[in-house]
Amino acid sequence: NGINTVSKPTFCTYLETNLNNDISYKLCHNVFGNLWGQISGNVLDNWTKSKISGSIELANDNLNVQVLANKATDTSNELNINFTKQIFSSSVIGGQCTFIAGQKSPIPMVLKGYEGMLGYREGYMSYSATLNQSLASTLRAVARHNSNSTALEVKCEYEKREIKCVLSQQAVVTKDIEVK
Repeated sequence: NGINTVSKPTFCTYLETNLNNDISYKLCHNVFGNLWGQISGNVLDNWTKSKISGSIELANDNLNVQVLANKATDTSNELNINFTKQIFSSSVIGGQCTFIAGQKSPIPMVLKGYEGMLGYREGYMSYSATLNQSLASTLRAVARHNSNSTALEVKCEYEKREIKCVLSQQAVVTKDIEVK
């Protein structure tokens, strides 16, 4: 409700590195209204592998549509299209398609995969289940506290037989700057 929150940043930057000299970066820009442009990428393995992504995203309270293109040195180039739509006050439906550039195919883009998502949100908790083209399912539970300043996500992927847990913290430094 406007207290200790960054209402609508128009430009965001992010840079991260580690002891292996891997670098990740992200630039976001609010083009106008609910339309965002983003460039992100990473450089790995002492600059021998790199990946750059560009995306356009239209987002408001009820609908999010994103088109994302990836260019990498070691994999096929990809195009991702995904969306989420709030269907009731606390229910969300979504989906994603991934296309790859046809290397030896006369068709310029080939469908690589797709998945659907159904989610539910109540108070600080949100739950979602996804199902992909190989019928592999993923269950997620996310707890957010105090206006998204602290988030805990537990993700269970049955196909890979793994459970991941992510804890994130967001702090508002000034009226216009936030740190995550």
